[in-house]
Amino acid sequence: MRYRAKGRGRGGVDKLEKSHREERKQYLREKEREEELEAERERQRKIEAA
Repeated sequence: MRYRAKGRGRGGVDKLEKSHREERKQYLREKEREEELEAERERQRKIEAA
């Protein structure tokens, strides 16, 4: 995908790429938060089980 964007000059590619990167960042952040919540739940469960 990347090489095609380069071959076409810098039309509206930068804008598109930037928004895509932002979306990806947000997605990764949400994923991290979900994993943290999951870990927290695991910890709580272990405490309750003990």
